Amino acid sequence: MRIQEIPPTFDVLKDMYEEVQQVLEGLSESAIFCTSGQHTVVLPGMIVEGVGELSFPIKPDDAQKLIAIAEPAPYGRGEETILDTNVRRVWQLDPALISIENPVWFELVDTLVSRCVSAFEVEHSVEYDAYKMLIYEEGCFFVPHRDSEKEDGMFATFVLSLPSAHEGGQLHIHHDGQTKVIDFGGFDSKFQLQYGAFYTDCQHEVKPVTEGYRICIVYNLFITETNVDVHAPEYDESIAMLAPLLENIFKGEDSPDKLAIPLVHQYSEAGLDVHALKGEDKTRLEVLSRLADKLDMDVHLALMECWQSGTPDEDTLQDHYRYRYGRRRWDDYDEDDILDDESVEMDEVYDETLELSHWFDLSGREVPFGTLCLYEWEILTGRDFDGFDSRQEVEEASGNAGVSMERWYRHGMIVLWPKERRFFVLLTEGMKSAVPAFLDMCIQANSATERAELRELALELFKRWSIPKGFDLWMRGEEYLHTKMVLQGLYAIGAYDLCLRCIRDILPFHHHGSEAELLLQIFDEVGWYKAAKEIQTLFSVPSRARVSYTLRHLARLFADICLLPEEWGDGQFEVCWNISFDFVEGIKRFDVERKGKDVRESEGLLARIDSCRNVLRALCVLEHTELLESYTEYITEEPGNYPVLDVLVPLVKQCFADEHVRGVGDEALRFLMGHCVEQLKRLTAKPVPVPKDWKINKKLNCSCINCKALQDFLLDPASKTCRLPLAKERRKHLHRIIDMQNLDVDHETERKGRPFTLVLTKNRATYKAKCLAFGVKQLRLKEVEELLESM
Repeated sequence: MRIQEIPPTFDVLKDMYEEVQQVLEGLSESAIFCTSGQHTVVLPGMIVEGVGELSFPIKPDDAQKLIAIAEPAPYGRGEETILDTNVRRVWQLDPALISIENPVWFELVDTLVSRCVSAFEVEHSVEYDAYKMLIYEEGCFFVPHRDSEKEDGMFATFVLSLPSAHEGGQLHIHHDGQTKVIDFGGFDSKFQLQYGAFYTDCQHEVKPVTEGYRICIVYNLFITETNVDVHAPEYDESIAMLAPLLENIFKGEDSPDKLAIPLVHQYSEAGLDVHALKGEDKTRLEVLSRLADKLDMDVHLALMECWQSGTPDEDTLQDHYRYRYGRRRWDDYDEDDILDDESVEMDEVYDETLELSHWFDLSGREVPFGTLCLYEWEILTGRDFDGFDSRQEVEEASGNAGVSMERWYRHGMIVLWPKERRFFVLLTEGMKSAVPAFLDMCIQANSATERAELRELALELFKRWSIPKGFDLWMRGEEYLHTKMVLQGLYAIGAYDLCLRCIRDILPFHHHGSEAELLLQIFDEVGWYKAAKEIQTLFSVPSRARVSYTLRHLARLFADICLLPEEWGDGQFEVCWNISFDFVEGIKRFDVERKGKDVRESEGLLARIDSCRNVLRALCVLEHTELLESYTEYITEEPGNYPVLDVLVPLVKQCFADEHVRGVGDEALRFLMGHCVEQLKRLTAKPVPVPKDWKINKKLNCSCINCKALQDFLLDPASKTCRLPLAKERRKHLHRIIDMQNLDVDHETERKGRPFTLVLTKNRATYKAKCLAFGVKQLRLKEVEELLESM
């Protein structure tokens, strides 16, 4: 666990946290004042008196017929009803003129109204009735106004837009300092049933229709219970109270990096979704997001997990054992009495972690922040985890270890921090959080100011990047991909100078081999001649920081840069041609440094094969025949780094089938095959000699009395079996010696008498292995000869 001292101002923070909590607890369960959506069209069988049955989408001719029997719609001012086309220009039809033949239509309207009522978190009984059909033709509109309550208990208006092609006519709803827009027009206007609802006390307006016909049915929503007053929620006062508190919380050097506010309800990892929050949580997120806009803060949803390890409470542990293992009478048994691991209390916590993960922004998009540490003074409610989802496990005592237990708490959080701190909060967790977040920020950036800030953040990243040395490269983990992600981000914001700096200073030490396509885009943008110095640095192969595993990726990268483009970019061929000399010379320096160390392991062998093949591919694409000839001669003269059987034979087999090598590389390939044939013939000139006796000529690295007896047995040409009565520890000692030195001796314990007898029997394992290897060499010789003959 990362330990950090509690800030000296924590008592002041705690007081402000309590005030924030009080304001949040005073919020209602609903924060929205309007809602909208769409649904697949259901044909209603809608018949309008004087027009006939309407088909969907409604045709312009039918819309004109509706207008012909409609009347201009007035508007209300106090007790008056006024007709003024400067305020409202729209046509209306009384619903009494409309009949529906399909009963499914009524079920659909029920469903859509229920969705809106649920979104408003209204728990009272709600009914609705159709008020008017409205037809907006081109130029129709309605200026900002509020709906009058047309019947007792009316609290909202529901608008159902019928399928009819149109543009414009957006519904703007204003409330509590906010404006929401519902657009029924556009492409979907012909093919979908679209709907929206809003509280009657919200001011709203309909913008002018610019094309087509916007046709909708308006419904009144009302509560059937008496003495119930429902209004659109208002939170201006709460926001005004919270604003100075949050500003002060994040002021000063000792302020928390972030503030985590627990959600009221429980959510699983899969269920944590901005769009699926319940009641008070939806309200809190809405209020805090409005507040964040005002204070220039970031707001995210995240999942908190607290892991604790410690010792169980003795009393509850005894109850746990008593119910779990105790003998009980049949009639004492009660399923509810059985205590499992969850019934045990934790006594003392020895270790714990507190982390945030699974991040989502306000749009519901998952953001790549990874896992961030959380401290208790960054949680609004502190360490009060009562009511949070939890599970625990009791680990029984084993060996010298006593009984232990682990506990996990998980809970959804709303997390805030000032935008100016975003990157540095992530950077404190290291590259694993900062780099993916940097890329995400670059992709989302859409202003010059944001791009300038990201340039500064990139420079901060460069400062903190650790450059590995020697075999640290084997343990780089995800850092291979971090460089590529930073380059992607820099390219996205057009910071090409920083791209070149990253290629020069970081990419030589942190590369994955998959960066070629991105590098081609950067070099084409910057210019190949301008980037030549950075490219040369990248492919200079400094031996102090390479192992075959990383050289493999570098060779792949060089080959892909030569192979991927369909045509050479301006200066690309010349730069790649010149750099190929440095690359091959760098490989030779690397070989001197490594002295064949990597070819002792299978991974090193595979890396060597891949490296050679990609160098050959690149040189063939460049048609660099002189360097191609020099390189193939070189690798045949370095059997320590390029053994024939393990590297060169697989290499020629792969190159024979590689279209990028064939043609230009045929002569070099023939040379390599000829060398392989020559060496394999030498290696298979004489068969493996059959052992004449049972002598094993190996000196043991132990001189104890038992090993001396074993040594005498090994050197005895006539003896195949040896029996040694030995105690257990001495037998185990000889087992280790035989296994560690790979002796051709089988060992078995004869369990008769005391002490037991260790029976040693010599075998022909080494001879059989040599025969198998000899057969493999013969097979490889035949394969290469056949390939050579076919060329």
